[in-house]
Amino acid sequence: MTPCSTTCETTTLDVLELAQGAQDYMVEVRRFLHMYPELSWKEDNTISFIKSEIVKHLKNYKGSSSLTEKKGGLILDLNISPEFDRILFRADVDALPIQEETNLSFSSQVPNVMHACGHDCHAAMLLGALKVITSKNLEIKHNIRFIFQRAEEVPFVTSGGESLVKDGIMKNISRAYALHISSKDELGVLRSKPGPMMANCTTICFEIKCMGGHVMCPESGSNAIDVMTDIHNYLKGFALRAIGPKERVSFVPAVSNSGTAANIMPEYAKATYAFRNYLKEDIKNDFLQNLKKRIQAIASTYQDACLHSFDVFDGYPVLVNDYDSFSYVDALLQTNNFKTSLSREVFAGEDFAYYLKKVKGSYWSLGAKQGKCYGHHTSLFNPDEEAFSKGAAFWLLLAVND
Repeated sequence: MTPCSTTCETTTLDVLELAQGAQDYMVEVRRFLHMYPELSWKEDNTISFIKSEIVKHLKNYKGSSSLTEKKGGLILDLNISPEFDRILFRADVDALPIQEETNLSFSSQVPNVMHACGHDCHAAMLLGALKVITSKNLEIKHNIRFIFQRAEEVPFVTSGGESLVKDGIMKNISRAYALHISSKDELGVLRSKPGPMMANCTTICFEIKCMGGHVMCPESGSNAIDVMTDIHNYLKGFALRAIGPKERVSFVPAVSNSGTAANIMPEYAKATYAFRNYLKEDIKNDFLQNLKKRIQAIASTYQDACLHSFDVFDGYPVLVNDYDSFSYVDALLQTNNFKTSLSREVFAGEDFAYYLKKVKGSYWSLGAKQGKCYGHHTSLFNPDEEAFSKGAAFWLLLAVND
């Protein structure tokens, strides 16, 4: 097969039918990946499997292509014409440290690891689109870069997306797109919004140190649990008091640890707070400085107590969809009889934000609700596989339209 000439026009009906024709393949791929999930930065078998599928599909492809692997994942370039721009399609592939409880016939075979966010679905849908593109006589209007990305679920260290962007994968990319399954939204409905869509995911970790001592002499020492309890109580509603009601922030305690034995007043207590926000950098920095001062002040009211450490991890940046890219995709979907809906801003984080800081593009979710829906990052997460053909068609529509 050679790339189509301008006389080979791909209709919407063709795209939808071809995507549906890949449905069984996508289900098979998804279920295999679901049974053998791997955590972030440990996806070696997952990447090997995806690479083998790509190689199979490329055997049917007569055009130019290149397949490379970097630390952050696989990069496949389909080179249709030197006159075309290059767009980027991204799917993430890592799983989560959750014990699956769905009792599905293809449940995870790995204890305490589960594809509980749909990344197995993302990989399957993008592979399904690749299968169609490489085996059918489609008129592709762009050169395409396919990304199968490791380590999206790691907001506290360098993620796969950040790593790939640092390695230069955005060079010569005109637009970038990502698609995420959603178990809470109506089956087949595609959702997004222009502008900011997902939050910055800052994490704040701090440690209190005090005198400690024997529990039989509470008057002779100080207890880190008491100090931390006062801090937690004070910080309830702190973001509202410090920033005001007009800003979009979520400031939530996520981890609190102290103590080793029932006869010891602990010297140390640690806490982690999740700070999701859409703040400007100066307002965010003022908040963090104010927070640190308040914690120091509370600790100082106890005997020999202090704020021992205070660390801030910036996490993923705010994900911002380019207005023109959003409008283009939304109009394309509606013209082709896809149902779309506007998303709202959420406090979720997404490392595709690193891609969109480099080039224009947009991030979309695909509804896959079935029966009693269970949320992402839960042990019962189970999106409807019937959504897969719509997901593959999403990619195909972007490929065959200017």
